[in-house]
Amino acid sequence: MRIGFLAMLVSVSPLLAEEEIMKYPVPGTVVARVSYFLPESSSLQNVSYNGGAYYQVTGTVPMYDGDLFALRGLNFWWAVDYFYKSERSTRFNNRGHIQMVPITAGLKYIYPAYNFRTYLGAGFKYYFVQIHNSSPFLQENIRRNGLGGTIEIGLLTFLARYLVMDLFLTYSFKQFNSYFISSRNVINYSFNVGGLNIGGGLGLKF
Repeated sequence: MRIGFLAMLVSVSPLLAEEEIMKYPVPGTVVARVSYFLPESSSLQNVSYNGGAYYQVTGTVPMYDGDLFALRGLNFWWAVDYFYKSERSTRFNNRGHIQMVPITAGLKYIYPAYNFRTYLGAGFKYYFVQIHNSSPFLQENIRRNGLGGTIEIGLLTFLARYLVMDLFLTYSFKQFNSYFISSRNVINYSFNVGGLNIGGGLGLKF
């Protein structure tokens, strides 16, 4: 009798483990986020900005939906950002602006259990940058593109059946080197467009 009972427990336990895992589905997400961007460098000599509002649409796509718990949190991570800042230069006393449209692709691991899910992400970020200067000592229009990187930590909270809240901290990095300018009166400079973002957003899970 005891042997039969133990045999029944052994046969049922894998089913119970699988049932426990399946309690926590692996959803994809699409989230609209707003953050405060704090630049790492203030070397943009014409646009001496101290940070500003940063807008982003981001999402995750599950890469594994099997029974292995450790892999169920692995996601493909994508994002499209927008940043614009106009400000007066403290050095040349003239106005200028910077506009950035970075695109992110990478991996994000989201802890695959419960309604509060911490995550860690890392990926590549490709920058499209435009800078306009009105100073005669700086190049008037600068357009630069280039590949950088980003890492992110955060917390997803599932508020309802389809609603998700996202709180996050992101660090990005990209250095644009100076290039040759023929005019002696125009200052040539390199600049860093990376920095910290802290913010949150709301979105959908599916």
